[in-house]
Amino acid sequence: MVGLYYRISPPIAETLKRHPESRIANVTRSIVQTCADLSNEQDETDSRVESVALGILLTQLYIVGILTAAFGHAGIRLKELLA
Repeated sequence: MVGLYYRISPPIAETLKRHPESRIANVTRSIVQTCADLSNEQDETDSRVESVALGILLTQLYIVGILTAAFGHAGIRLKELLA
């Protein structure tokens, strides 16, 4: 997943940078913030069970974030190309 992220994130980030107030940029920022909050919570827990559960949740949210940003990027780029 990390390799995929490094391959696809630069063009996505550039598109979102050009459209910072777009709905997809706002949703992506929200997902990133939620991931950061959950990661901090995972770091702070002493419970192995809670840590594993948070890790699973983070992985799922990470995938949702990548898909959301990628499809949003594609939609924005299509609108740009058609304009």
